[in-house]
Amino acid sequence: MRLALITCAEFGLIDDDQFLVKALEARGLFASPVVWTGPTDWSAYTAALVRTPWDYQDRLDDFLAFTRSLPVPLWNSPEQLAWNASKTYLLDLASRVPVVPTLLDPTWDEVPWDEVVVKPVIGASSRGLSRLQRGQPLPVGLIQPYLPSVATRGELSLVFLDGRFTHAIRKQPAPGDFRVQEHLGGRSLPGVAPPALVAQAQAVLACIEPALYARVDFLEGPDGWLLSELELIEP
Repeated sequence: MRLALITCAEFGLIDDDQFLVKALEARGLFASPVVWTGPTDWSAYTAALVRTPWDYQDRLDDFLAFTRSLPVPLWNSPEQLAWNASKTYLLDLASRVPVVPTLLDPTWDEVPWDEVVVKPVIGASSRGLSRLQRGQPLPVGLIQPYLPSVATRGELSLVFLDGRFTHAIRKQPAPGDFRVQEHLGGRSLPGVAPPALVAQAQAVLACIEPALYARVDFLEGPDGWLLSELELIEP
């Protein structure tokens, strides 16, 4: 089996991918990078795995068309990628699992919180993410309450492969910040997920079609853990 690792021209194979390639080779599987915007001889591959196409948010329609056009199986599926590309999926899940309260394109009169986090509907790696106080100009996007626990306990990410929980990562923002991404000074540390939280993450995954891989992110709210993000594209 030869696996195409979907990436973009800017990044190619990152360090994590190098470890993945070696692990696959040890099991008799061969993998190599494929830039999604470039020409590819797909007869050389038997399947494709999304890894680091980190420019997809700038060309979302083109990227989704690419995923639908592939002549080989793609993980995760094109349908899952399209649903997950818009963070409005949080609104879909909110009626079934505990989610950080989320409003789409509200005015301040419709927002019950005095301090909020604004997320773009389409976005990744914290781009467009902001923290605002009541009265500041409110851009369009998803509006959520700011949860102080992100500064103290961070975000807890649970990783699943083929539906099986494998490990947890605690993401801690830099002092004075709320964004956990490493390029903004955040840190990723080994995490411990209590069994109840693993079960909560499994309940999230039960709401969707089976996925080969998923990262389920939680923040601690006043009454327990809340889903902050479900990543099915490039966790």
